[in-house]
Amino acid sequence: DRLGGNPGLNCFEFATEMHGISENDILCKKKRLFSCVNGFVHLIHIKMVLLCVDDDDDDLDIFEEAIKTISVSYQCVRAYNGKDAIKLLKSLTPDHIFLDINMPGMDGVEVLKYMRTEMHIVVPIVIISTSLPDNHNLEKIGASKCITKPASFKGLCKILNSYFLEA
Repeated sequence: DRLGGNPGLNCFEFATEMHGISENDILCKKKRLFSCVNGFVHLIHIKMVLLCVDDDDDDLDIFEEAIKTISVSYQCVRAYNGKDAIKLLKSLTPDHIFLDINMPGMDGVEVLKYMRTEMHIVVPIVIISTSLPDNHNLEKIGASKCITKPASFKGLCKILNSYFLEA
């Protein structure tokens, strides 16, 4: 594809030279690709896989609906407890993990520690819980971010959108 009127500049060159977009971004860093349609460069998002770990099915439904509201570029995979999440991670490589704290069996803190120290998971792990423990220091044991679940659906969408814009 050549850009309108300039026979020497293709989409790749346009994106890198004219917009300062790095070659790594074009070649799928952060799962971003560029395409050229009718001489215009378009950013295409490939579906990112999110592992969502929570023992509350209603909370998972709300979380997944919020994800769909902010973007169709995310696919949620559910785990209903820490042990199921650990099993899933043996065959799944998610782009982000969202982890509740208050779960039966292995709680979120134990799961976080295990994922970071035993499994050496390097993807972002976000703690999302209705209540975070006082002086939790979850970032010190490997949480990428800690989010208190908001009371409203709109609030959850806003927080998630903000998180993904930063990620």
